[in-house]
Amino acid sequence: MVVKKVLEMKDPIINTYTSYGTLFSIMHDNLWSWIYNNFIQIRYAKTWGMFVFDQHHVLLKNCPGVSYYSLSQELIIPKYGKK
Repeated sequence: MVVKKVLEMKDPIINTYTSYGTLFSIMHDNLWSWIYNNFIQIRYAKTWGMFVFDQHHVLLKNCPGVSYYSLSQELIIPKYGKK
């Protein structure tokens, strides 16, 4: 018997950046209250002609329910070569 897991996706409410649109499309609904209270600092950047998040790095570092890992160059370069 083969067990298959399916990642549920939906249209993201916020999709300004691909990385956040992707994350928001798979994020569980119970995290939205945290997003609204801690992540959303939107401003209009005239030079880019678009809305941007001022503190977007806070999402990945502090959001409960989101885990991520940054791999150091010292780990990656020996295995895969130069930058």
